[in-house]
Amino acid sequence: MKNWNEIRTAATVARLGTVSAAAEELGVHRATVIRHINILENDFGAKLFIRSQNGYANTDLGRQVLSVAEEAGEQFKQLHRQAQHGDTAQTELVVSCFEALKFEMKEILSDYLNENQGASIKFINSPQKFSLERGEVDIAFRSNPEPKVPEYVIEKFTDLEFSFFASDEYIKNNGFPDFDG
Repeated sequence: MKNWNEIRTAATVARLGTVSAAAEELGVHRATVIRHINILENDFGAKLFIRSQNGYANTDLGRQVLSVAEEAGEQFKQLHRQAQHGDTAQTELVVSCFEALKFEMKEILSDYLNENQGASIKFINSPQKFSLERGEVDIAFRSNPEPKVPEYVIEKFTDLEFSFFASDEYIKNNGFPDFDG
């Protein structure tokens, strides 16, 4: 990657908010931090930060650089761990789903752990959609329409039944909800 050092420096400034704090954390001189930011801003043709007496505030681009750098940093850490442990590396399966499936998955995930000694499961219960392409999760359980990504393997997991409840007062004031669209 052409500008990894500069990106890492800019992400540190974005996270900490000042050149001095970033320089201290990275173990470099303030001038190096400023030079790295200038190189990136020249390459992007846009500002990463709004500079003020109180520090550096992120622009939208600065926030994006921080996000990408954090993701890349995590992936490099994972790659390093795998390289250090070779074939004996523990496997972490990252699974994302919504709350209603949590109990449905418990037995399946237990079976996976029993069959894959040394493996672990990181369970993410969040409404956020995580990217399979960028490796944010390994498996994503969703209730939305089927994605149109050719690389995805899509299978029906289960049917869920839901009940909706409303007070008489709510129905009187708002009418009965139309669930058909």
